[in-house]
Amino acid sequence: MKITRSQLRKLIAEELALVVADPAAMGPTSPDDLLHEKMTHLLGCLRAANLWFHAAHNLAKGPGFMGDHIDLYGEIYDQLNDDYDTAAEQAISLTGDEGVACPQRVVAHAAEKLQAHPSPSGMGAEGIVGVGLEMMVKLNEKVTEMFELLESAGALSLGLNDFLAAAANQYETYIYLLQQRAKG
Repeated sequence: MKITRSQLRKLIAEELALVVADPAAMGPTSPDDLLHEKMTHLLGCLRAANLWFHAAHNLAKGPGFMGDHIDLYGEIYDQLNDDYDTAAEQAISLTGDEGVACPQRVVAHAAEKLQAHPSPSGMGAEGIVGVGLEMMVKLNEKVTEMFELLESAGALSLGLNDFLAAAANQYETYIYLLQQRAKG
């Protein structure tokens, strides 16, 4: 379908009118807005990973069952639960808005993230570790991306800096453990 220049100008004018009418359509406009958005996003990612690894813990099977059940997936989901708690408290403190940890928002975002990965239900041990590794790599990428973005925007507090760095350090350890486990 071709459009004329006048039709294109009209579409652009309509889009600009929408942005002016709805400033939120432009995305975060200040470091505080960016922090709020990224903290909500992080909480959803942490909750999704926590739920997935908790299920992996419950569904572990095969010759490595005990090690996977307790020492790998059990440790990961416990750490992710603690990280969620810390991130939620920091998000509320830094933004001054309890809504950043709204369970409906967090769960909606977590459900979106969970849909991007297969469920561990019905998977064999190798499938679970493979998807778990993928999820942990993606979570660590999100933490790194968030750190870099907030730092460049001047919205990274010292405490949040410390939390994100410690989380990335721990997630890199989990990536190593999952990689080693995937080798069979």
